[in-house]
Amino acid sequence: MPTQTELLDLGMSHHRAGRLDQAEQAYSHLRRENPDHPDALHLLGVIAHQRGDARRAITLIQQAILVRPGVAAMHANLAEACRAAGDARSAIEHCRKALEIDPNFVQARGNLGLALLAAGQTEEAVAAFKAVLAASVRDALTHNNLANALRMLNREDEALIAFRTAVELAVSYTHLRAHET
Repeated sequence: MPTQTELLDLGMSHHRAGRLDQAEQAYSHLRRENPDHPDALHLLGVIAHQRGDARRAITLIQQAILVRPGVAAMHANLAEACRAAGDARSAIEHCRKALEIDPNFVQARGNLGLALLAAGQTEEAVAAFKAVLAASVRDALTHNNLANALRMLNREDEALIAFRTAVELAVSYTHLRAHET
């Protein structure tokens, strides 16, 4: 019989490899042994979000946060589930909580930009995306998000530069990956 740590490691290994069914089985088995296991709850919530079930994701991740409230990643993932459910206000709140816990959590800052954009707070979204890029310049997706926000503000010249950078980074990444295989 595997230990809880082994079940969690197994689930995470499957999860990273994109084998969601197997990951879900491992996390669910872990919850049968420990119904309030915060990592199992959180990661089952992440799987629910990946499968498009934002409401279930919210419920599971909220349960995880009740058990272990000080984990930035849980708040960042809850924010994404809230945004997917159309609740930009809660998404912003959870991103800010994640950043309060870990001010250097780049993913939470990117999620904040998306939540602000969804809430119509475009200038603030631009600032969030620029903060992400200050930490990780080679992020094509954030350059693309920034470009979309700039375009919404009719800052066409800046948007074009950000779009071009996004495409260049994506093409560079694609070529790099092609040479690895």
